[in-house]
Amino acid sequence: GGVTIDLAGGDYLISEPLVIPQFYGNLRFIDGTIRASSTFIPQNSYLLIIGDDSQSKCSNAQASCNENIAMENMMFDCKLV
Repeated sequence: GGVTIDLAGGDYLISEPLVIPQFYGNLRFIDGTIRASSTFIPQNSYLLIIGDDSQSKCSNAQASCNENIAMENMMFDCKLV
Protein backbone atom coordinates (compact mmCIF):
# COMPACT_ATOMS: atom_id res chain seq x y z
CA GLY A 1 0.00 0.00 0.00
CA GLY A 2 0.89 3.62 0.27
CA VAL A 3 1.48 6.39 -2.19
CA THR A 4 4.21 6.94 -4.78
CA ILE A 5 5.02 10.53 -5.66
CA ASP A 6 6.70 10.28 -9.06
CA LEU A 7 8.53 13.48 -9.97
CA ALA A 8 9.01 12.12 -13.51
CA GLY A 9 12.63 13.23 -13.78
CA GLY A 10 11.64 16.84 -13.15
CA ASP A 11 13.64 19.54 -11.41
CA TYR A 12 11.63 21.29 -8.67
CA LEU A 13 12.71 24.58 -7.13
CA ILE A 14 11.43 25.21 -3.59
CA SER A 15 11.60 28.35 -1.45
CA GLU A 16 10.85 26.69 1.91
CA PRO A 17 11.26 23.19 3.39
CA LEU A 18 8.93 20.39 2.36
CA VAL A 19 7.41 19.06 5.60
CA ILE A 20 5.87 15.64 6.06
CA PRO A 21 3.93 16.00 9.34
CA GLN A 22 4.00 13.53 12.20
CA PHE A 23 1.93 10.36 11.80
CA TYR A 24 2.18 10.27 7.99
CA GLY A 25 3.76 7.23 6.42
CA ASN A 26 3.84 4.77 3.51
CA LEU A 27 5.16 7.42 1.11
CA ARG A 28 7.67 6.96 -1.67
CA PHE A 29 9.28 9.81 -3.63
CA ILE A 30 10.94 8.75 -6.89
CA ASP A 31 12.85 10.05 -9.91
CA GLY A 32 13.47 13.77 -9.56
CA THR A 33 15.45 16.67 -8.17
CA ILE A 34 14.48 19.07 -5.42
CA ARG A 35 16.53 22.28 -5.29
CA ALA A 36 16.62 25.18 -2.88
CA SER A 37 15.93 28.50 -4.58
CA SER A 38 18.15 31.51 -3.91
CA THR A 39 15.38 32.80 -1.63
CA PHE A 40 15.05 29.57 0.39
CA ILE A 41 14.19 30.33 4.02
CA PRO A 42 15.13 29.61 6.68
CA GLN A 43 18.66 29.28 5.34
CA ASN A 44 19.72 26.97 8.17
CA SER A 45 16.98 24.41 7.50
CA TYR A 46 16.79 21.13 5.61
CA LEU A 47 15.13 20.74 2.21
CA LEU A 48 12.94 17.93 3.52
CA ILE A 49 11.72 17.63 7.11
CA ILE A 50 10.14 14.32 8.05
CA GLY A 51 8.11 14.39 11.22
CA ASP A 52 8.18 17.78 12.77
CA ASP A 53 10.64 20.65 12.81
CA SER A 54 9.96 21.40 16.47
CA GLN A 55 11.45 19.65 19.46
CA SER A 56 8.15 17.99 20.42
CA LYS A 57 8.19 14.27 21.01
CA CYS A 58 5.95 11.73 19.38
CA SER A 59 3.47 10.47 21.91
CA ASN A 60 1.98 7.22 20.71
CA ALA A 61 2.25 3.70 22.13
CA GLN A 62 4.74 2.59 19.46
CA ALA A 63 6.97 5.67 19.95
CA SER A 64 7.11 6.05 16.17
CA CYS A 65 5.78 9.03 14.31
CA ASN A 66 6.62 8.36 10.67
CA GLU A 67 7.16 4.98 9.05
CA ASN A 68 8.01 3.70 5.59
CA ILE A 69 9.06 6.92 3.89
CA ALA A 70 11.44 6.23 1.01
CA MET A 71 13.45 8.26 -1.52
CA GLU A 72 14.52 6.50 -4.71
CA ASN A 73 16.55 8.02 -7.55
CA MET A 74 16.30 11.46 -5.96
CA MET A 75 18.75 14.34 -5.86
CA PHE A 76 18.59 17.09 -3.25
CA ASP A 77 20.50 20.26 -4.07
CA CYS A 78 20.86 23.02 -1.51
CA LYS A 79 22.31 26.49 -1.55
CA LEU A 80 25.68 26.91 0.09
CA VAL A 81 25.59 29.48 2.86
